[in-house]
Amino acid sequence: MTEIEPGIRRLCVVLAARKAGLLASACHSGGWGRLLVQADPRGSIETGVAQPGVDEVALFTGLVADLQREILADPESAGQALLAVDVGIVRMAGDGFGGAGLARTRALARNGAIRAAALHRARERGAAGGFAVVISDGLFADLRAEGIPAEGWQRVWPAAAWLRSFDAASGPEKKQT
Repeated sequence: MTEIEPGIRRLCVVLAARKAGLLASACHSGGWGRLLVQADPRGSIETGVAQPGVDEVALFTGLVADLQREILADPESAGQALLAVDVGIVRMAGDGFGGAGLARTRALARNGAIRAAALHRARERGAAGGFAVVISDGLFADLRAEGIPAEGWQRVWPAAAWLRSFDAASGPEKKQT
């Protein structure tokens, strides 16, 4: 019988973008070293999990601001980049991280209703692409309770999530400390 690694509740992020390495780069430039990043060797999907005990509000707001600057300033990143964020149980797996928390976060990043809503919002703004963030209902409620403003967020009903789109015209988010 093999022992299963204990599961630990962590903040999970998945970035689906046209250019590989954006999540790792934003973590490095923004000083988010407590986010452990793993790239999918088959594409431009990056997964990140926070160390236990991290300030989730500061990590979330800072990471979104850093990714927004990084993605919208780089012409190679043109297209729609989507950051999915949730919390849940994460386990060490043979090839990195696994667990229900990451599975839900990956499902948010792949959800057709969310991708369609992000694309629709980009087209409404006249943008060819941009950067969108999707957060699960539960985490959004927690972040709102901690003071994250609701302005700009849109409910995506079929996905039980909240979405916000950014483009070059929207300007960078300000970090909260």
